[in-house]
Amino acid sequence: EADIADNRPNPALYFKSSAAALGECDAFISHSWHDDPGLKWKALQAWRAKFVAQHGREPKVWIDKCCLDQTSLDLDVRCLPIFMSGCN
Repeated sequence: EADIADNRPNPALYFKSSAAALGECDAFISHSWHDDPGLKWKALQAWRAKFVAQHGREPKVWIDKCCLDQTSLDLDVRCLPIFMSGCN
């Protein structure tokens, strides 16, 4: 929750992410730097609960704030269409 609550880029979040094959992610989530962090977390948790109830497992998500290398944005931003197409 704290990682989402902070509306500043945090390059350390990239190192918490893990590689995924195309089609392995259940959702592509674009982080808004301006939304209320508490409401954003609540909405994500509501979506997560529905997903778990429907699929019986935790979702694997691609969140730009965590999955884009904040120290190499030029390269990663150009790859966004690939990242997005690799998510269900």
